[in-house]
Amino acid sequence: MLLIEMSGLPGSGKTTLIEKILEHNEFKQAVTKEVINYKLDKKRKNGRIKIFLVAFFSRGNLILNLLIVLYTLNYKIKIDRLKFAYYFIEYHYLYHLETLDEKNKIILIDEGLLQLITSIPHDVLIKKNRVYNSLIKSLRKKYHNMVFINCDIEKKIAFERINKRSEKNHRFDGKDAEGLKKLLNIKEKNIISVREIFQKKKNGISINMLNSEKSLIKEILSFIEKILKDSLTSYEGE
Repeated sequence: MLLIEMSGLPGSGKTTLIEKILEHNEFKQAVTKEVINYKLDKKRKNGRIKIFLVAFFSRGNLILNLLIVLYTLNYKIKIDRLKFAYYFIEYHYLYHLETLDEKNKIILIDEGLLQLITSIPHDVLIKKNRVYNSLIKSLRKKYHNMVFINCDIEKKIAFERINKRSEKNHRFDGKDAEGLKKLLNIKEKNIISVREIFQKKKNGISINMLNSEKSLIKEILSFIEKILKDSLTSYEGE
């Protein structure tokens, strides 16, 4: 399985870029956030509490789930924080099931586990304490072959794009100018913090989201092709 997570500020264009990538043949069967949410919705028909408990106590996932709970409790309890911790646990569970289901599958997510880690504190800086370090260490061990596409954009442009959105997200949209700028500044610092401690040079790429769509897709496809080739070479060498 190749797990690809995109990270970046809201308004950077992550979702739009994924839609364009999926038009290419090698990604037509990729598992996206929409696919994962669809599968979760089917499981939720048996009861949201039941699926959450199954996800939380699933074999091999319990320690990481406990760490995300402790990490969330680092901050003042808010509905949004609990919601993102809940999403983290369910996504973690689905990642695990997809891995078991098909080894050569590509998962391409624009709001994945690392992005959710930055969403939990949301309006405050990440507390770099023992719980946070243990969470990141556990994640790195669990998803050692995770690949990252860092979608970089200036906060000023992200700010302008958010204000032009037709669909509103109550976490960022509807804020006054100063409030939104403050949130984007915090979000950017949290994203950088997670990138620095989690990512290695060989498993990540940073792209300038102001480049042309054609250029961005070419850069991403070239990077992923190299990752797949390196993975195959490593496998054949074992």
